[in-house]
Amino acid sequence: MIAALVPLVLCGLTFVEQDIPDVTLYAADGFSGQRDSNFLRADFDGDGTLDLLLPTYLAFQRGGGFSKTQTAPIPDFGESPHCDLWGRDIYLCLSDRIEIIRWDGTQWRRILSQQLIWPRDCRFKTFSTTFDFEDPKALRFHKFLQDLDGDGKPEIIVPARDAVHVYRQGELFFEDAAQWSVYPAKKVQTFEMEPIWPPRNRIIRPLNIGWNCDLYVSGSNLVVETVENLSSPTKQLRSVHRPMTFDTGFAMLGEPEPPRVYRVPSNTYRCRLNDDDVADFAGSQRERSKTGPVPIPVLTLTVSTDGGASWTTLRTTVSQQQCYCVDINADGRLDLIAESSGLYQGGLREQATSFLTGKTVSQNVNVVPQQPDGKFIQDKAIRKRFTIQLDAPPMQNSPMFRAYQIGCLIDLTGDFTGDGLLDLAIHEAPERIAVYPFTGTGFATAPLAVLATKPDWMFAVGDVDGDKRADIVLSGPESTDADVNTVAMRRLFLSRETAP
Repeated sequence: MIAALVPLVLCGLTFVEQDIPDVTLYAADGFSGQRDSNFLRADFDGDGTLDLLLPTYLAFQRGGGFSKTQTAPIPDFGESPHCDLWGRDIYLCLSDRIEIIRWDGTQWRRILSQQLIWPRDCRFKTFSTTFDFEDPKALRFHKFLQDLDGDGKPEIIVPARDAVHVYRQGELFFEDAAQWSVYPAKKVQTFEMEPIWPPRNRIIRPLNIGWNCDLYVSGSNLVVETVENLSSPTKQLRSVHRPMTFDTGFAMLGEPEPPRVYRVPSNTYRCRLNDDDVADFAGSQRERSKTGPVPIPVLTLTVSTDGGASWTTLRTTVSQQQCYCVDINADGRLDLIAESSGLYQGGLREQATSFLTGKTVSQNVNVVPQQPDGKFIQDKAIRKRFTIQLDAPPMQNSPMFRAYQIGCLIDLTGDFTGDGLLDLAIHEAPERIAVYPFTGTGFATAPLAVLATKPDWMFAVGDVDGDKRADIVLSGPESTDADVNTVAMRRLFLSRETAP
């Protein structure tokens, strides 16, 4: 077993391991820092603390923690329901009906069970992954509830082949109250010119007709966004806003506003970097520089906060990093993260020595704060330089070094102190994860606390128990036995404040 905690003296922060090994935190979104999970959170038993709804059971928070002895299994519905949460009520969409259940303190209580015929080929927007070897009756978490008309009761949003269907609940039952025909016109998918010689290279591709669009609600508008690939390296994004009104019926769509069209680089994506109404875009591109004695990785970050009118570009010598944009200082504006590796410094001899025999790598983390006008000024960057101790020289390609290459030894998405500022967590040695708090102007020189780990274990950061402090989930290596379907071992550590 790994030691649960190795705190520093007078640190004021400790990690306490929980007896529920099923919590998963997925990879953070690179352009928001938000992280999805395999659980939903609410005060299901009404005791004032937040509990966890996991795919196969409900875990109650008792005495500031979780235990397998304080759980309730999910009822068996005969299949794997799509699940969303509204308050304490659990909404379950099954193949032929909808169920609403609630925990009443001692047992499950059914609020509603209604037969429904869903539209053909309906799709729910998912934020959780279901693996084939998981329980075939486990919950699948999807976001399909939205209170469109502000009456306090959620509607069920179901995108289908013909339209977007809106199911509204009356006094008791749901009905298909609106069908929004808002999809763009279908287009024939085109391909690049195919070779016709030699004959063995000739390919006849199938003719595909369809669209690629995103739908989301913004205030009182339904927004439909489509992307059209132009001549490389640009693409065109068209955003159409359709006002939703409730004067003459439920969720009737008004006339669309004139479309907003943006022409942006192909490697960028629509995101939200601040609270204004101007479209933001961000992207990354990896390549290898050939200017030195050996090719070195170069990561280019590109962002725009003015709808693509101007761009900020940062280049770093790193293969990959976990996150590019986070709101480190809690000002409502996302800041840029640029990591750089010292692995590729020096001449050919120095680099060869580092790869063959070295176990230490210098690393820089630069955070460029976003200014009130949306600009990023590199001269105002917040910098942290540190050293990572690997378990083996890079030449051996150990699991820890592979995690270093994909940016998983560094995390800047969690607030461990509860002050709203994001702190830096680093897997800085084979058996140690260290947390360096952010002070508002820079990172502390000494860690706030450390947590024991192993070289081949991965870690993820997120607020699991809802106390506004980041927690840590450790994931061990998956089984190498091809005949055994098993997930990696996981261990949950909740952060707790301790008296100095």
